[in-house]
Amino acid sequence: MNKIDEIVFELDIRPISASRPRVFKNGGVSHSETYQKFAKDVPTEIENLFSEEEIELMRQKLRNDDINIGYKIHQDLIFRCNNEDFWDVPMVVKPDIDNVIKAVFDQVYNYFGLDDKRIFSVESIKKYGSNDKIVSWIEVFEIPKYVSKRKTSKKTKKEPTLEELEKELEKLMRGVDNE
Repeated sequence: MNKIDEIVFELDIRPISASRPRVFKNGGVSHSETYQKFAKDVPTEIENLFSEEEIELMRQKLRNDDINIGYKIHQDLIFRCNNEDFWDVPMVVKPDIDNVIKAVFDQVYNYFGLDDKRIFSVESIKKYGSNDKIVSWIEVFEIPKYVSKRKTSKKTKKEPTLEELEKELEKLMRGVDNE
């Protein structure tokens, strides 16, 4: 497994939870207003932070059709708090980290064209800080393509037991005596 690239970036945006979408009686589905705002703000924040060329370069680094690649992701999900004694302290209250990770994956990483199925490692830390922020390190690795071992069609014959050999010998002896 060879590391072929690394992308690091910070977005000054509050990480939010991707709670379950609401389903209406008429069959419609909608996310919360907070999630919808996050979904609109992420592309704007990225486009304000990076030039079009930088965004395209990041997308190219994350997509490589010539080799099999995988991603190792580390992310700090930072929530603003006023009490500086708590900055860098892990946040162990709501929102649940798995729901925040889901929102970041769906909005931030999908914006860059990162393929979720190629992620093999994720480390996320939810903590307090001076400002709302999402900090990401994405390491890109060349992964050997999986090739399964072929199953042989030959059945292995089990070795006969001593008892089975004696019975077989008896049958053969009876056949010789009858002739």
